[in-house]
Amino acid sequence: MLNLFKKICGGKNRGLAFSRSEASPQGKTSVFIVTRLVRVQFASGLRKEGFTLVEMIIYAALMAIITIAVTQSLVVVLKSNRTSFAETNLRNSGYSAMEGMLREIYASENIDLPSATGSILQMKQNSASTTVRFAVSSSTLNFYEGSSSSTAVLIGPQTSKNILVTSLTFTKINTGKSLAVRIQMQLNTTVNGITKNEWFYGTAILRGSY
Repeated sequence: MLNLFKKICGGKNRGLAFSRSEASPQGKTSVFIVTRLVRVQFASGLRKEGFTLVEMIIYAALMAIITIAVTQSLVVVLKSNRTSFAETNLRNSGYSAMEGMLREIYASENIDLPSATGSILQMKQNSASTTVRFAVSSSTLNFYEGSSSSTAVLIGPQTSKNILVTSLTFTKINTGKSLAVRIQMQLNTTVNGITKNEWFYGTAILRGSY
């Protein structure tokens, strides 16, 4: 029985102490009693160890490099999105403002202002019964309408919020046979620290002059 127990424990008394009582002369079976269990030793293949200091430093360095790379990529993507949004907002506002001015020029019959070149466009419509005017106020392009220049009231802004008109020039073109207006307009916008500027151009001929 002792030999069997030794075989189970790996052939050695690993941390185990035994006392042996021999059988009596009458042939009684020997009795082996385990008196004390000191410790249990696991096989070396099952032994578990923690990370060493060098391994921890290497892992920390790798994580720092990956984190920096991911952060920089996110910053580039966000900046690109802000730039794209600013450009889209600026162009939409510029196209909308130009379309509104060109439409009113097409519907007009005569030009009051400018006489040659200026920042205010004022025209007559409906056999001179209606006066329309485009002018910049506080960097916003506004549209006015009324029965005369003195009674024209503000209809509304023609540029979007956060869009600034930094330059606007109307040029009267008179060929002797037709009247036209050339428009040059520069818009500016800043979105989340991204500033964009863009020029817009357009020309339209007045009704009945072509």
